[in-house]
Amino acid sequence: MLRRLIARVFWAFSRWKLVGERAPLRPTVLVGAPHTSNWDFVLMLAIAWRLGVDVRWLGKKSLFAGWRGPIMRKLGGIPVDRSDPSRVVSEVVARIRAGETFCLVVTPDGTRGGNAYWKSGFYRIARDAAMPVTLGFVDRTTRTCGLGPTFELTGDVSADMDRIREFYADKAGIRPELRTEPRLSEEGPAIVISRVTPEDAGEILTVQRAAFVSEALIYGGVDMPPLTQTLDQLRAELDGNDGWVARCDGRLVGAIRAVHDDDLLLIGRIAIAPDVQGEGIGRALLQAAEKASSATQAELFTGSLSEANIRLYESCGYVQTQRVPQDDGTEQVFLRKQLR
Repeated sequence: MLRRLIARVFWAFSRWKLVGERAPLRPTVLVGAPHTSNWDFVLMLAIAWRLGVDVRWLGKKSLFAGWRGPIMRKLGGIPVDRSDPSRVVSEVVARIRAGETFCLVVTPDGTRGGNAYWKSGFYRIARDAAMPVTLGFVDRTTRTCGLGPTFELTGDVSADMDRIREFYADKAGIRPELRTEPRLSEEGPAIVISRVTPEDAGEILTVQRAAFVSEALIYGGVDMPPLTQTLDQLRAELDGNDGWVARCDGRLVGAIRAVHDDDLLLIGRIAIAPDVQGEGIGRALLQAAEKASSATQAELFTGSLSEANIRLYESCGYVQTQRVPQDDGTEQVFLRKQLR
């Protein structure tokens, strides 16, 4: 009763809004993502207490040392030794099989960003304990957080992760720059990001044309520069600009170009192969360009009808700064991000 009262007061005065699905009706593995800030813990408790969810969460042993131990356990903490991941999973599964009933909160993207993959513990716990997963989220772009869908994992890792990636595609976390794309190392070859070279021109043009066909359908015309650009023009553009490419198992699947204008990083021509769109490649390319730049701000633009692009950019921390009307009735939307 006291917890619900505290949660009511919190949400009444918080700038964040609680949205999404109702609390799951059975024990579940509650995925907390993107985990990019210590404030995620506060929001997690506020969500659980408001919805009446009995949660447990895994914390490193050092958090439970001394006087903090009783408090952390009272808040639902379970101390674990992270040096032995397999033991963590077996201990949690043993608790569940022993009859303990709770929703287990797991942050698979690790400790506030900086990882290439999600940790697979949540997946193994859910499968071994025959528990569904519930997708919890925090999104600074919309100032919302809450619970998403609850569903059973199928055992097809790639298919299950595709569903999870689709849900989190527009969820930014509190600090978007620390967000880790939902991907398990068990899924196969990772995306490799590298600087563009002149030899990449032909592959870039192929991906660029394939990627912008969907944009042409949205705007009702094919006379856009990414589709009409020739190979020689692209080579000349690469010679004067910086750029990055993404490869998966040797195949070029994405590209981005950038140029510096004093202290501003101008980003353009983000192209992702259609069959791998939505898998975090665009986000990874943006992060590579931003990290390599010494600029204090980055700017990019897209069309007003390209809603998926706008959602992606905003989830990466970009903010709309200007809308310029075009002759066809659409608008060119400019977005900026503070880099440092």
